[in-house]
Amino acid sequence: MGYVSSKKLSLVGAFAVVVLPLSVHAATKVTVAPIASSATIVEQSSDGKVATITATPTGITMQDGKPFYVTQVSTTPRYVTKTQTVGVAVTPVAPVAATTTTVITAPTNTVITPIATTADNTVISVAQSTAPVTNVALKTLEITPIFSTQGMVTANTKIMKVLKDSSGREFAVPAHQINSGDVIEYHTSYVNTSTKPLADLNAQLALPNTVKLISLQSSLPTYARLGDGYQVINQSALVTDNYSGLKWNLVNLAVNEPQTVVIRAQVQ
Repeated sequence: MGYVSSKKLSLVGAFAVVVLPLSVHAATKVTVAPIASSATIVEQSSDGKVATITATPTGITMQDGKPFYVTQVSTTPRYVTKTQTVGVAVTPVAPVAATTTTVITAPTNTVITPIATTADNTVISVAQSTAPVTNVALKTLEITPIFSTQGMVTANTKIMKVLKDSSGREFAVPAHQINSGDVIEYHTSYVNTSTKPLADLNAQLALPNTVKLISLQSSLPTYARLGDGYQVINQSALVTDNYSGLKWNLVNLAVNEPQTVVIRAQVQ
């Protein structure tokens, strides 16, 4: 675009109007200095067009034959930074009384057995002996039932040792070492291996002379031997007599349905 040099300065009202000289093919540099009032800069080209730039403290308006939007100039900050100390309320925590949890660890393969009780739900137990401790061989404590009819019933017996936890609760574990004064249990499972239910079959066993019967748990009618005879044993009471053997009448023993008998005794 070609430019015609001219220079004109006039005041219109409160506005300062400046006509700047323009040179050919040179870009116009416009500098707007801060002033309290408005300033207008007029540029005229060789084709007669006039470009007007008006600058005020709040904006710049440019016009070149058609309207332009006002570019607003704002000196107001767009954000405010505030520093504030925030107090943290600390609520005192009342001390909690320590609780004690007792963990009972029993040996592997622990079997928790039912506790024999009397009619008034008193646990059938026995005080530990204060006599000198003597190791007793497990072999001498074994029992072997004898049946009135052979080959129809099998018996599997496990010798368990009765222990107590810190709360006095009893539990039974497989016996590996037995001492005099220990309480043991014989867990015997009777299984009918025949092809029909058994209506009348007796099982007898002799108790080792190194044990004293304490109690018995059985769903089968049980007789205890005292001297040369047998008498019905009271399974809901602590045994006080020195029985030497036991006998069961295996009635209505279904095929392959085991019946379990638990005998508790104290090693002498």
